[in-house]
Amino acid sequence: MERRAYYGIVHKDTNSDFGISFPDFPGCVSAGSTLEELKENAVEALQMHIDGMLEDFEPVPDATPSADVHAESEQNGGSAVIVIAVNVPENALKRINITIKTGDLKAIDRYIDEHEEEKSRSAFLAKCARRIIKYDTTKAAGGPRRGGRKRLRKPAAKKVTSPTHHPAAEQ
Repeated sequence: MERRAYYGIVHKDTNSDFGISFPDFPGCVSAGSTLEELKENAVEALQMHIDGMLEDFEPVPDATPSADVHAESEQNGGSAVIVIAVNVPENALKRINITIKTGDLKAIDRYIDEHEEEKSRSAFLAKCARRIIKYDTTKAAGGPRRGGRKRLRKPAAKKVTSPTHHPAAEQ
């Protein structure tokens, strides 16, 4: 589990509770009648939001830099910016961009269409990468080769010969 910190923008209007929103997580908001209650509720809301994203196979974003959050807070009338720390699994999804040959992409798409167990391009590519990494790691450690098991050779029969003894001489 990795502990990550995200910035929350605190909002406070006259005759209202404290509110908080998270620039990195649109739609994730919380409130509290005191700042302490706001922090507790914010941790719970953000953790639940991230857990929901992971269940939906959505990538969890990196935190926006502090200066950008402060600028957004000033533009939107925020009262303060606070840091909220939450747990994010180390295997959380991360969105990346890749470059791939068109022919390779078409082949991947055909394979995924023909195999219902493959959920997406991303899942397929990650599965292939894990297999190659496992194979290379095992191979480097002297472990199983292609096919998943070591091939054992029978030891060659040893010929015992003596300069004074010859099997044909026994006849």
